Amino acid sequence: MNYVSYVSCPANRWGPDACDGICDNCYNGGIYDENSGKCICAPGFKGTNCEEECGGNRYTDTCERRCSSSGGADSCSRYLFCLAHPYGCSCNTGWKGLDCLTACDSGTYGASCLQTCHCQYGQCDRYTGVCTGSPAGCSSGWRGTNCQG
Repeated sequence: MNYVSYVSCPANRWGPDACDGICDNCYNGGIYDENSGKCICAPGFKGTNCEEECGGNRYTDTCERRCSSSGGADSCSRYLFCLAHPYGCSCNTGWKGLDCLTACDSGTYGASCLQTCHCQYGQCDRYTGVCTGSPAGCSSGWRGTNCQG
């Protein structure tokens, strides 16, 4: 029988046994796999550091899958996505709640609405985190297409 062992590394470190790897940042709710040092992106995001937005009707680590061929942004409501350890399960981007049918509150976005907008006016697209207020810029100290850096 094969057993998978999981190392428990200190924060921002990775690597089997020695934990000698230093983690980069994972954005938009992504978390590190402390065994490989790679980001596991939350549903609705992709990229080495989970910095790229997929939008409301796409999922998987490359965003090539759609919940509906009709393309509506709300197509992924009701879907709970379970990803590799240590990520676990969450609603797709833009949705929260036990049934994944509740839209994100204003000022939040992402998988299970766990990310906070860092926009000048606190308004962002609930799927991508891109600022929607006027003017649509990032708050001081934040940068990137959805102000996560």
